[in-house]
Amino acid sequence: MLGKCGFSIKLVTWYANRTEDAKEAISDEEKTYQFELKGEEPFYVQWKNGEASFAEGTAEKADVRLQGDSDVVFKVLIGEIDQDDAYNTKKIEIVGSIIDATKLRRWADLVQNSESPVTRAELFAMFKDMSGLLMM
Repeated sequence: MLGKCGFSIKLVTWYANRTEDAKEAISDEEKTYQFELKGEEPFYVQWKNGEASFAEGTAEKADVRLQGDSDVVFKVLIGEIDQDDAYNTKKIEIVGSIIDATKLRRWADLVQNSESPVTRAELFAMFKDMSGLLMM
């Protein structure tokens, strides 16, 4: 079962695929971001052909691995801890290209700052897809 970070990243991924700026930002990218967080099962995000996908488990090949404690990563996701401070104090480790890790950060920022409309039908579809996670 997904933890709070996995659920949050899955939600960001879902919304990113409905956000034109986020889709454009990854249109020429083929990357895999593996999350290895203490307190959660592994999961990853893949970018291909301008689409983002989320999967539980371990990717065959990851371009970037993000490692750390899930509580710290969640606080970064909700803005309680600055991501640069978490990285500089080694609370979050990045294995792989720091440039690619920065692309992930920029992509998430585009999603967070988006005003892309989500229809009621899409919102209900998301809740149905994630209904098991909402019971946590």
